[in-house]
Formats: sequence, C-alpha cells, structure tokens
Amino acid sequence: MRRRFSLPAGDDEIDLVPLIDCVFLLLLFFMLCGQLSVSERAEHITVPPAQSAQLIPTPDRWRHEVLNVGGGPRELAVRLRLGSTLDTAGLSQSDALTRLRHMLDRLHAFSTTYRDHASGLEIPQVVMELRVDADVPWRAVQAVEQVLADSIDPLTGLGKVGARRPFIHLTFSVRDPADG
Repeated sequence: MRRRFSLPAGDDEIDLVPLIDCVFLLLLFFMLCGQLSVSERAEHITVPPAQSAQLIPTPDRWRHEVLNVGGGPRELAVRLRLGSTLDTAGLSQSDALTRLRHMLDRLHAFSTTYRDHASGLEIPQVVMELRVDADVPWRAVQAVEQVLADSIDPLTGLGKVGARRPFIHLTFSVRDPADG
C-alpha cells in the first residue's frame, strides 16, 4: 500500500527559477576558469622572425661581449654564459643573476667609460650582445636585462637604490636551440 504523492490544486506548474540560477552559475564558473587559463598562457610569447635583421657594427675601440641565455621549460634554471669567464649551469636563478652582476661589475671596472649627461652615470664602452634560446621564458630574459641595466638587486628582485653601473648598449637575437 504505497501512498501516492499528489500536488495541491494550485501548484500544477514547475518553478524554473532555480534551474535558470544553476545554469547561470555554471556559465559564470566556466567563463572565469577559461579566463584564468588564458592568462596563464600569456607567458608563452612567440617572437616572429625578424625580416629586417642587420648586423650592428661595434664602434672602434669598444668591447663586444656575448651573453648567452639558455635553458628550457619553467622548471629548469636559466643558464647564463659570458665568454669563458661565467657559466651558471646548475645554479638557481638568483645565484646565476648574482654571479652575472659580479662579472658585470668587474667588466665595468676594467672598461673605458664615458659620462652620460642625461643620467650622470658612467657608461662602459661595451656592446653587450644577448643571444637567447627561443624556449627561455620571457620573464627570465627580462630579469637578465634588469641586471644588465643594474636596476634590480639580483638576490631580492627589488629595485636597486644607490650607485648603478648599467650596460645600456645591447643587441638582441633569438635562436632555436635545435640549431646547435
């Protein structure tokens, strides 16, 4: 003897408001999750190949140094190589940037400089060529550029206060690591 449930006489219609609320909440949820995944992919910037690349000659009596920035996915530390004097293989990013800054300070001390009248800084007569592997994250390249400009403390990543020894004459190239 089962008892049948029956609706009262005035409630023959089904209320769709809770169903519509659930659909809109699901729609909002997926729209927000989709936005987060798009913002995470923003770091993977692909630089189009240069169609007007040209070799920039180094002025007479200026030094030309090559800084290789290599590495791979985000999990691996970026490897910096400056001639035969600096190789940061196996070091953390902050240790690698600190060593780079020490090498740049030594290079600045032994280079001929000129005074920049706009900033009042002593600028070395060095053209620094950055050769970056295409799979290095752009954030790591920016950190290297900030260390070259001597605008951050490599250990903390915070803005630098006090005397600066920037390298401002830069050339930049990107290479495919598969090219050897």
